[in-house]
Amino acid sequence: MRIRAITLVVSLLVCFSMRAQSGHWEGVSAPLTFHRDAASGAAPASGAGISREVGGRSGRRSTDPSETLIDRWASAVGGREKIAALKSIYREATIDVMGHTGTIHVWHTMDGKYRKEEQVATFSTVETFDGTNGTVQQGDGAPRAMSASEAAVAKSKAFANANAMFFAFFPDKRRGSVSYDGDTIVLHPEGGVEWRVTLDPQTSLPKTMTHVENDRLVTVTFVAYESVDGITIEKEIQRGPVGAVIRFTKTVFNAAMP
Repeated sequence: MRIRAITLVVSLLVCFSMRAQSGHWEGVSAPLTFHRDAASGAAPASGAGISREVGGRSGRRSTDPSETLIDRWASAVGGREKIAALKSIYREATIDVMGHTGTIHVWHTMDGKYRKEEQVATFSTVETFDGTNGTVQQGDGAPRAMSASEAAVAKSKAFANANAMFFAFFPDKRRGSVSYDGDTIVLHPEGGVEWRVTLDPQTSLPKTMTHVENDRLVTVTFVAYESVDGITIEKEIQRGPVGAVIRFTKTVFNAAMP
């Protein structure tokens, strides 16, 4: 029995050596990475969702968990193809803040332009941003140019909430970069402030988005979602630090910005 066992080991070593010299390693087990199902958190059965990593071989599927976060997000909202067909998003909403109710009308384009009209009680503002420069109008006053710090925030506001899809999903079009901090996606618009997006582990949709504005951390919490023309988009959010509740009542894709 010992002789047969030794013979078997030698045969295996020779086989492995021959495969190594020929560059073929089909019989060698490579590290396996299990991508967990976003809804259940369980590893898929029967080999589904398993990627095999063979060191240094080009064309392999990436097993870096950070690289799958945006893929999961894109799939959860309806797929990159649907988002790629969008040129703009127009939304209407109600806003409740500190006992007052108001309205919001906002247009965003995929190339980082926006116009936002917000009115709460007797206070109203209109912000416009063309991707580089912007203006702010308060009440009946004349529009004024944004300061440098306001413009930096505006470059990131252009990709607030669902509009972050325009920046995150299309690396060949974005002006800026994306990095990862554990399970958090960090968006770095060129010349802007960073947005940190944390996905819900069950749905792979954004759970929170945070950024710093006027030296304060602003957190947006996504409360509810809806489907519009096959795209999953937020229905209700809460925006800090004063706890404003925003409920979207109308969404129009590819609407012209005034």
